[in-house]
Parts: sequence; C-alpha cells; structure tokens
Amino acid sequence: MTEEQKNITSEKPQQEVETVDVITETSIQTEETTEEVSEKNVETLEIKAIAVSVAEILEQIKVSNRKDEIIDNLHKELQQYKSGFQEAIIAPLLKTIVREYGWVSRQYRFYLEKSQEEPQSELFNKLLLEFKVFSSSLLRLLSDYDIEPFTFKEGDENDLKLQNIVEIIETGDLQQDGTVAECIACGFRNIKNNRLFCQAEVKIYKLKK
Repeated sequence: MTEEQKNITSEKPQQEVETVDVITETSIQTEETTEEVSEKNVETLEIKAIAVSVAEILEQIKVSNRKDEIIDNLHKELQQYKSGFQEAIIAPLLKTIVREYGWVSRQYRFYLEKSQEEPQSELFNKLLLEFKVFSSSLLRLLSDYDIEPFTFKEGDENDLKLQNIVEIIETGDLQQDGTVAECIACGFRNIKNNRLFCQAEVKIYKLKK
C-alpha cells in the first residue's frame, strides 16, 4: 500500500466522526428549538386562558355592580312610595287633629276669659284644666309628625300665604291698615320640609274710607 493510500484510509474515519458530530449537534439544536417553541406556545395559551378568566371575572363584577345598583334604585323607589303612601293616609288625620285642636283652644280661651270675669266653681276649674291638658296633648301628637304651630300678634303684617282672613275690622288709623288685629287660630307648618300645613286664622285691620 502506498503512502497516499494510507493517508486516504486514515482520513475516512475522522471524516465520519465529524459528520456524526455535526448530525448529533444539529439534532440536539433542533430538539432544543422544538422545546423552546413548544414552551412558548404553552405560555401563550396560558396567558390567553388567564386573560379570558380575568375578562370573565371583570364582567361578573360589572354585572354584580349593576345588580346592586338596580336593587338600590328599587329600594329607594319603594321607600319613596311608602313615604308618599304613608303621607297620603296620615295627612287627613293630622288635619282633623288640627281642627280639633282649634276647637279645644277656642273653648279653653272662652272659659278662661269667663273664669277671669267672676269666680267659678271647682268643677268649672277642673273642666278648664281638662281643656288645657287635652290641647297640649294634641300639640304633642302633631309634633311627633313634625307639625308645629305658628301664630301672629296684633300689628303684624298681613301675609296672604300664611294667613286666612276671617274678619275685617275697620280702623281710622292709617298705620293699622293691612295689619293683624287678632289671631284667633294658630297656623301649622311641617318643620321637616318647611311646608305650610294649615293657615292661621286672623282678623285684619282695614282703613275706613
């Protein structure tokens, strides 16, 4: 065998080894690349799944908040309805109590003036006391529903909104013209909303022509 043939023969195994190494390295790189791609795909799918879950949770929260809002609105409407319904029922009863108070107050003033004119019996004084106690009880009952009295004194200006004129009294005094001569029944207002509940009954001075 010549020297040249020996060199060719010795180079073949070395080339075969290098070829195997290259194939092996390429195979390993391919596997690593495949694993990386596979891992990235898994991560992408997981991220998408998490995003979907978060979106669903947010939607549920939004729906839940909307339900709470609807429930709150319904509750408010129900309370307003109940309040209006209650007011519609109670208002006529309160007006009746106001009228009753007016009658009791007039009776009390009448018997009080009579007792001041001349001595009265013990029974009369007891009756007078009963009128006073009863009128105070009616005022407390009205106060429980935020209904409070107001009144006018002689010389106060005429107020058509708050006063119901029941009698005109002529006067020659220009300064008295259009002023209150006497308040014979107090008015009432709702102190909670400051609305007029009942006008006061007054006598008004009017200048004599």
